[in-house]
Amino acid sequence: MAKQAYDLLVIGAGAAGSAAVSSVDKHKLRVGLVERNTLGGTCLNYGCDPTKTMIHVAQLLYAAQHANRFGLRIPQATFEWHDVLACVEQVINRLRGGTLEEAQAELVGEGVDLLHGEARFITPHEVSISGQTVTAERLLIAIGCETTIPPLVFLKQQGGQRRCGV
Repeated sequence: MAKQAYDLLVIGAGAAGSAAVSSVDKHKLRVGLVERNTLGGTCLNYGCDPTKTMIHVAQLLYAAQHANRFGLRIPQATFEWHDVLACVEQVINRLRGGTLEEAQAELVGEGVDLLHGEARFITPHEVSISGQTVTAERLLIAIGCETTIPPLVFLKQQGGQRRCGV
């Protein structure tokens, strides 16, 4: 099987990777976009955006349940979990630019090859994705991050303040 060759291969289809792909001239460049999970990344699909939407819905419910203090009479403010999840899904789709299938079709229509799988470097310009080897002149790694605190022995907690010292 012949190797796929790209001018630009973006690894990670979260906010940064998607923005990078949308900002390049796809008429002049052959672009590949690699994602091991879901288009849009963690923040859009599982993290920030769904969480903030649920918090907003909870705040609305709380306000409705405590509306008497404002002179409002709302007999019974309750929620339907299925409807809350449908609201979250609507927000995700609006931010993504459509359903997952619609967003994928839009990218493909713009000339971006979507490659599903985990990218592993073979050489500086060769990447294996789900058993297929692709090459790229330029690669952008946009895989997000996870916050970690390195084990620095010179950082000590004393009296409620962080202090640098030996």
